[in-house]
Amino acid sequence: MKHHIPVIAILAFPAVLLAQHTRQVKPQEKPGPVPDSALSADREKAPEGMSVLFVTQADIDGKYMQDLPALAESATDFFGSAGGNGLALLGFRRRGYAAGMHTMHLNGASLENLGTGSVETAAFAGVSLGFHERETVAGAAALPNAFGSIGNNVWMDAFAGDQRSRTEFSAGLSDSRESVRISIVHHTGFNPGRWAVSVACRLAMSGEGYVPGTYYNGFDGAIAIDKKLGNNQRLSLVVFASPTESGKQGAAVAEMDSLAGNIPYNPYWGYQGSYKRNAYITRALQPSAILSGIHEWGTGNSIRVSLLASNGYHENTSLDWYAAPDPRPDYYQYLPSFYPAPLAASVQALLRGNEQYRQINWQRLYEVNETSFESVPDANGIAGNMVSGRRSHYVVAADMVNSLRAGLNVIIHASFRRGIRVVGGASWQFQSDRKYRRLEDLLGGDFFLDVNQFAQSSFPLNTNATQSDLHHINHIIHANEVYGYDYQLRLSRNMAWAQVTKPFHRGEAFLAIESTQFQFQREGNMQNGLFPDHSFGSSPKTSFFTVAVKAGAAIQLNGHQSFFLHAACMQRPPLPQNVYLSERTKDIQQQNLRPETLISVEGGYQLQTSVWSATGTLYATQEDHVSQVLTYYDDDLHTLVNDALSGIGRSYVGVEIAGRFNYHRKLTIGASLAVGKYIYTTRPQAIVTADNSVTVLSLDTLYIKQFRLAGTPQQAISVRAQYSISGNWRASLTMAYGDGRWLDFNPIRRTFRAVQNIVAESTAWHSVLDEGKLSPEAIVVASAGYSCKAPRSWKLKKQAFIALDGRIQNLTGNAHIPVVAAEQLRFDFQGHDPAKFPPKYLYAFGLNYSLTASIRF
Repeated sequence: MKHHIPVIAILAFPAVLLAQHTRQVKPQEKPGPVPDSALSADREKAPEGMSVLFVTQADIDGKYMQDLPALAESATDFFGSAGGNGLALLGFRRRGYAAGMHTMHLNGASLENLGTGSVETAAFAGVSLGFHERETVAGAAALPNAFGSIGNNVWMDAFAGDQRSRTEFSAGLSDSRESVRISIVHHTGFNPGRWAVSVACRLAMSGEGYVPGTYYNGFDGAIAIDKKLGNNQRLSLVVFASPTESGKQGAAVAEMDSLAGNIPYNPYWGYQGSYKRNAYITRALQPSAILSGIHEWGTGNSIRVSLLASNGYHENTSLDWYAAPDPRPDYYQYLPSFYPAPLAASVQALLRGNEQYRQINWQRLYEVNETSFESVPDANGIAGNMVSGRRSHYVVAADMVNSLRAGLNVIIHASFRRGIRVVGGASWQFQSDRKYRRLEDLLGGDFFLDVNQFAQSSFPLNTNATQSDLHHINHIIHANEVYGYDYQLRLSRNMAWAQVTKPFHRGEAFLAIESTQFQFQREGNMQNGLFPDHSFGSSPKTSFFTVAVKAGAAIQLNGHQSFFLHAACMQRPPLPQNVYLSERTKDIQQQNLRPETLISVEGGYQLQTSVWSATGTLYATQEDHVSQVLTYYDDDLHTLVNDALSGIGRSYVGVEIAGRFNYHRKLTIGASLAVGKYIYTTRPQAIVTADNSVTVLSLDTLYIKQFRLAGTPQQAISVRAQYSISGNWRASLTMAYGDGRWLDFNPIRRTFRAVQNIVAESTAWHSVLDEGKLSPEAIVVASAGYSCKAPRSWKLKKQAFIALDGRIQNLTGNAHIPVVAAEQLRFDFQGHDPAKFPPKYLYAFGLNYSLTASIRF
């Protein structure tokens, strides 16, 4: 072990460096001159902007990233691998399921985030780099080590002792998100002392990515240590971390995309001097460790115990402002379509002809702050304390989540007579998330005042109502201080499950059951002036007890063909973000909440020969009693509101077909086909309350029954052909096509309130209510590679192998494949014009390439 300590220290050093917060420009650096314009003057005349703490573009981006679960690929997932990765590039979600319907375990420990219900795959990228032992089981099938869910169930092992002794170096270039990649993987295998060590790390960075204003800097690392305690006992430790920082791309309306021409438009950045400064940056670091022990006895009997500990942070920066025009360059009042015809043409020409006018005007933000000299009486709650200086009206804020997690998981396998196998386990998970807003940059000002401008307009005579924290009246905020909101969310989940599998003639059957106790509690660190009795201190604990059952059978017709049938009935607790009406400011909850229910049935056929492999699956899933909370600015009620939705029902019905043909081990052709119908099956109820009060403003019925689910093509096919030449050269071509994708719709537009003054069945009536469908999209990916033994002239001590790989993605240059396609939650209730707040889009990269060279010995 001592020989590996220096190597581990060297490989860990980049993680320490990248864990520090870095920026493209210094926080207080004053921008260089940017030409003024008529558009800038018009912005000054625009109504005062409003800093919406609750709905930001970062929230939209986060939602879609979670809805595209990048769960680890596995050769055991035949449907996912047969057609290559073409479906994923089209934003395809298998069976239409959201991220919460998938599970992932690493060395026996669950990797699910209890607060979001999803798996954060980026947190363990170092493990995926160095360890490839994984198994993916889709649907309600029996799992070997967990109860699972009805989506993709991924099981990963990162045991150093299971790795063959080898070392691999690789380097890559790309013009997409990561310009340069360098990685090292080293496995020792078990030495005579029964120790094994594995190290995997990767450094990736880009000065500017494919999209203007974006960048990425990241390090992925993992270290695994195994110790054999005997022939049947093993102790294993894996530690991993992935510090990252990235400047993001924002979704934008089609009008701005058109003005930008062929350049991918990104509203998140602007010139600060000669720099492209991005206001929306994501930083994350979640170091984790899993200690596991395995003891085996007899045949098929074992016990595995896993302990997980994790502590880190995740932050998203954004612009925040007070009593000032909206700084976002794509704000609807700055677009040509907002102006009358003569002026609209001038604004359009100005925006089309000069990139700077389509971006954030950092110079103007600094000028406003530097010329805004104000005095604040009784500052920080101290009578007679007058603070004077340059009050910032624009700042860069960071929404922070500091997350502490712990878990214990026990799995027991037992075999009995007549081939009966029993597997079961229990787990305990705890998570404590501190969520708060931190002031990142004052942008040239001396201080920022922590007051609620929405409350100022709603309660002008109530001075306490404007305070974010009554413990700090008129709180003066400086850089890196907390403001706006600050609370702790504590969550725990206890689970127990068991599964029995019994063989019979030409097949086997299984039955599994799981029970879960899920509990959470909010503890406020600020006493909000609007909700003094519901914001500070610990709220009552909220608890849900749920049960899940699944069963199935498989019949082997012969050595090549089999049938299977699975069914599941599950309950799932609602997430805290869909329980609290406004989690950031108060602990008031939706009423009459109940667990969500899932009923799923699937059946299929499998064929396996030396030449042909094929599978086909029919599935049907019904999801009911789903709750959701939406927060947005309501132009009809003229305030920030919370929509508490309940009684949401969804149906997922479809067929999956995959096949692969091998010809003389040289040519392989595979395809994956998915045809589904994913719809809403109920008319949910919406209780609308003002965010600044608990008064019910409206009771709405959402007329969305039979609407299609958004975010994924509902019909998709991917075909992949791979050809190998002489065992050294290889090439592949993947073609994918997707159709049946729909806009993520605004549910508030599908209410009586939205069309009450419009003639039924008129064109205007349909333009408000009808669901928008996106056009079909196709993508082509080409790749080629060469591998060989290293030349003897290199005089290496060990035999080495060299590999070169190249990849061209989106070969046709299709730059209009949407990653995000969503209607805005704001709606024009007065004019009933959907075009006033049009949908926003974020597109996948056009043609891009990657090159990789590696050496292994």
